[in-house]
Amino acid sequence: MKKLFGWNLLKPAIYLLGLFSVFLLLISSIDMPVSWLVEDIIDVHYDPRPKSMEMHLRKLRMLQTCKKYGSVLRAPEMLAKRNTLIWDLKDQLIYCRIAKVASSTWTTNMLRLDPTFNSDLPESKRWLKEFGARENEAFRKYPVPKTEPERRSALVSGTKFLVVRHPLDRLVSSYLDKVADTSKEPNLLKHRDVKNAILANSGKKPELGVVPTFPEFIDYVVKETSGLSSPRDWKGVMTWKSYFSKCLPCDVKYDVIMKLETHKEDEKWLINTKNLTLLSRVRDWRHLSSDKNIRKNLISQLSKAQLNAIYTNYQVDFEMFNYTMNKYLK
Repeated sequence: MKKLFGWNLLKPAIYLLGLFSVFLLLISSIDMPVSWLVEDIIDVHYDPRPKSMEMHLRKLRMLQTCKKYGSVLRAPEMLAKRNTLIWDLKDQLIYCRIAKVASSTWTTNMLRLDPTFNSDLPESKRWLKEFGARENEAFRKYPVPKTEPERRSALVSGTKFLVVRHPLDRLVSSYLDKVADTSKEPNLLKHRDVKNAILANSGKKPELGVVPTFPEFIDYVVKETSGLSSPRDWKGVMTWKSYFSKCLPCDVKYDVIMKLETHKEDEKWLINTKNLTLLSRVRDWRHLSSDKNIRKNLISQLSKAQLNAIYTNYQVDFEMFNYTMNKYLK
């Protein structure tokens, strides 16, 4: 009896579990979407009102900051540049791509809104960078309108959105990806040049394989961004360009300000309110957030003077998007 209700029942259960695992492996290998395993973001019972109020307050803060600083934050001529915004006029979506802030995810999402993109490829390859799913393709597919009246009309009728995060967390992510990642050297010469410039700024001899410390990186960023006030001043800065200079919020007047800290809820709100059905079942969260312990350890290496310098240089971003340095200055 013990055998009957013990091992004899256990064997079929193990057998069925094995069959189910093989089934999942097979359908994934033939690019068959497992829709019943994925929760649909579009919810007929979704109540957007709480998040709509939050979005309204975020936009109000942005506009108040624009008013506080005035014309110094404006540079409307930069909207005509190819890589400022991604203009999806068909879906009436205009997106500002900020490096190290879910940019790969949302660049791919914008490409997903075009059903013809890489349609000849299996699903497992359509959205990979090596098959063209990258920012250059998004800028090519959704180009900036040619004339100023066309741009103005698109900005009035479209939904403008961007994604931000705490400026210091973004600097940590930039350091880990562009400076500390030795696997990208010497293939990416731009990264190598930045590393050498950081080492030179710290009085060290640039050598292959030598990685600048996070405080050395911050000293370089602070020096490079010191005294910059208008978007035009920030033109030469790379991955750590300020949000306001990259996305021109005082010219664009964004409708949707998503935050990495609340991305899941913000994403659900945007997809539901704009009925973006092609994104309703997407689960391609490409942002690889740095480990909290790594981030905490790196930030702990900074002096109070360095933290204050970061706040000073990125003060507009801190104010506009409601971030503080309080938790790091304690």
